[in-house]
Amino acid sequence: MEEVSHFARMYDYLDRNVIYTHHYLKDRMKCGRSQEVILAEQHLFAPHLVESHNLHKFEYKVAGGHLFRSGIGVEGNTKDHVIVYFIKNHKVYFLRVLPHSLWERLLDQKHLLEKDLAFLGS
Repeated sequence: MEEVSHFARMYDYLDRNVIYTHHYLKDRMKCGRSQEVILAEQHLFAPHLVESHNLHKFEYKVAGGHLFRSGIGVEGNTKDHVIVYFIKNHKVYFLRVLPHSLWERLLDQKHLLEKDLAFLGS
């Protein structure tokens, strides 16, 4: 029996009015793949993709919420860039669109992420 994903457990309770950070909107324009990013954003809430680990890769709990990343493209299958999003108090915050290699380096900076995310969803 497959374990239910972190995202699937929260899905029914999520506010569908996503909050886009300034950095996210800027990153989306600059990445050169904005159409694929927009497609991935739409797929994040598709009921048939709730269990997709490409779209809903749980990283860790931080600042009282859950940090996720998604590949871009069809069902999040393209990993050269990732969408970083955060769920706290049933709200979804799109934080960044980053090259995967940069995201891996940022993951090691949990203390900085904690500081940056603490103000969200308060």
